[in-house]
Amino acid sequence: MDTHKDPARSAGAGVAVPAKEKSPRGSGDRRGLKGSLAIGELDISTVPAAREPIDAELRRPDPGLKQVGGVSMKGPTRRRGKSRESIALVDAAADILREIQPATVRAVCYRLFVAGLIDGMSKTNTNRVSRQLVWGRESGAIPWEWIVDETREAERARRWSDPNAIITAAVSAYRKDYWSAQPYWVEVWSEKGTVRGTLAPVLNDYGLTFRVMHGYGSATAIQTIARETDATLKPLCVLYVGDWDPSGLHMSVVDLPARIQRYRGTATMHRVALNEADTSPGVLPSFGAATKAKDPRFKWFTERYGTQCWELDALPPPELRRRVQATVEALLDREAWEHMRKVEAAETENMGEFLRTWQATKSGQASICPSGTAHGGPNHG
Repeated sequence: MDTHKDPARSAGAGVAVPAKEKSPRGSGDRRGLKGSLAIGELDISTVPAAREPIDAELRRPDPGLKQVGGVSMKGPTRRRGKSRESIALVDAAADILREIQPATVRAVCYRLFVAGLIDGMSKTNTNRVSRQLVWGRESGAIPWEWIVDETREAERARRWSDPNAIITAAVSAYRKDYWSAQPYWVEVWSEKGTVRGTLAPVLNDYGLTFRVMHGYGSATAIQTIARETDATLKPLCVLYVGDWDPSGLHMSVVDLPARIQRYRGTATMHRVALNEADTSPGVLPSFGAATKAKDPRFKWFTERYGTQCWELDALPPPELRRRVQATVEALLDREAWEHMRKVEAAETENMGEFLRTWQATKSGQASICPSGTAHGGPNHG
């Protein structure tokens, strides 16, 4: 959904705070939140305000190395001195990521905000965190794979060095379609592609299809899905994850079901996150719906759901993954799933045996027919 300016103003929504003690704009009142965070609670007392430096060498220029723009051009990336505050922020982010990875930068920002280490979710704050996380990864303090950005992945045509390479890859990557023996056809949909990396462990484990609607899905995309559902007797169950705001809620509650039906398709929508329980007071940081006043669905939303909004990114990634996995498990025929696992293991072993035989045959041909020798016998020139 559209990035709002500063949800921090209402982060304490639902917490009893006298009207005369309202927080200043952007400060994000957090009184009462520490004891009421129901999901992925981060105890502020456990976050070091100024831990021992990650690595003193990483913050000190090395006179023996050439410096270009503050970066040493040899060995691990080094930068000129970082402030004590910046080091503490990177340390705290590393602790958070150790718990929730893989996660987006925005998810880290929400946890830092709840912990009181940044004063809001304004663009200024999130950009500052993003810059520090770049430094943290370049310095080696934070593993690169802990932070995901699925929106900028390169798209490459698959290429192979020789037939052996593609056959080997096919054997190692072989995966049985477990869903062919299941009573339901299950997919995960979201309005935002940034969540793909966060959900990757679950999507990969269960071989789930993930569709990004990119806001309101195009007519072509929705009609294609409807046509696919019409071509099978297996019911489609959509696990939807998205923001709780005017457009985010309208998409899953009204727009997608109506358009699938209009195109003569059938699907059941399960809104896994965010859901109504996430909007309970003090569970997650929120922001005023007034920031979405220009959204055409603003009136529809406020009349039905009130004056507060929540972002999907505010939900701790481990909780999001747990919910998707639990919902998938509830839809599975576990006996059929395990049977397919055994079939896959047997088929993979057969493919491996074929590969070993084929490689041995190729190796034998190479030894029998050295360079300059024809297959029919000695080369008499």
